[in-house]
Amino acid sequence: MNQFVDLFAEHGLLAVFLGVFIEQVGAPIPAFPFLLLAGMDGIDDGAFALLALVVAAVASMLADLVWFWAGRRHGQRVLSLLCKISISPDSCVRQSELSFARRGVATLVISKFVPGLSTLAPPWPVRWA
Repeated sequence: MNQFVDLFAEHGLLAVFLGVFIEQVGAPIPAFPFLLLAGMDGIDDGAFALLALVVAAVASMLADLVWFWAGRRHGQRVLSLLCKISISPDSCVRQSELSFARRGVATLVISKFVPGLSTLAPPWPVRWA
């Protein structure tokens, strides 16, 4: 945990950006410690808190955009790759496909709040009519 604190103390907003981006891309590095430290610093400095929020949102959107483009370009292969590393790879693709087929774009809206679905939603190849 001291490495997170040291990294944050030295780099601040860059650490928040990289922590959130790397987590959203799918690496097993938690963004929570960086966000917690940013919140603690934000108590004393409201401008820093607002900047940290914007930086975290931009990092999350950029990571989702990378996954969306990968899904748009490679579709089923990207989803299959993500499901291979999941706990239940056999049912992962099937359940994801059914969820997106039934609920469509609404699945993308709620995906950030459902563990597991947040990783599978951005690369899903949505075809806009």
